[in-house]
Amino acid sequence: MISVIYGLLIGIFISLIGGGGASLYLGVLTSQLKVATAVAVPTSLFVALPALFFGFLTQVRIHNVRFKLGNV
Repeated sequence: MISVIYGLLIGIFISLIGGGGASLYLGVLTSQLKVATAVAVPTSLFVALPALFFGFLTQVRIHNVRFKLGNV
């Protein structure tokens, strides 16, 4: 239950400041919840993926992504 509370608090905080929360998740997972680093790192990356994906879609929609330049 405590992990849900931490998740909610971090999610609210990150939503307010508009940044990625992977570093905060990583710190909480390792220091407070005693999760091994080998498990915490992929978990924090997995948590960040939806925000990154939807941010990418938004940038594609407003034509800020140059696929040709990115594939060079």
